[in-house]
Amino acid sequence: MKDLDLVNDDSNQNQLQLFSGQNESVEDLLFEFLKDRTPLTERSYKIDLQHFFKFTTENFGVPKFEVRGYFFRDIRRVHVVKYKKYLETHNSKKGSPYAPNTISRKISAISSFFQFLLRREVIDKNPAEFCSRPRREVLHETQALTDREMKRFLDIV
Repeated sequence: MKDLDLVNDDSNQNQLQLFSGQNESVEDLLFEFLKDRTPLTERSYKIDLQHFFKFTTENFGVPKFEVRGYFFRDIRRVHVVKYKKYLETHNSKKGSPYAPNTISRKISAISSFFQFLLRREVIDKNPAEFCSRPRREVLHETQALTDREMKRFLDIV
């Protein structure tokens, strides 16, 4: 699958469209989707979207890529649900299972992207809208100071 953030033809003129009727390239839409995010979020979302689209392309042949663009309308809720199940049952590149927080973040990135496409009228509905996310795990409880400890601390300072 082509890298979603750099989709160009041989003449470096971006010709790939999303069939939105707005003549916007995949690259332009991704830029707009990611433009107001922090660098860390942008990097994570790019990786999460690439991983999801690699999964859907390899397992379901969607979104289809043709000369004019990607058919994001081909993605259905079942693809998101199966991707989530895949994440829950397979190990990451590190060899360890995906943490619930990671799975939740990946599904949120997918949902956010499709929500963006929905607002831009590229698609008719968000396939990840009602996909449940795993409960977030609290690895360590926050160690809060008692009122007495806080008062003593402030008296010292």
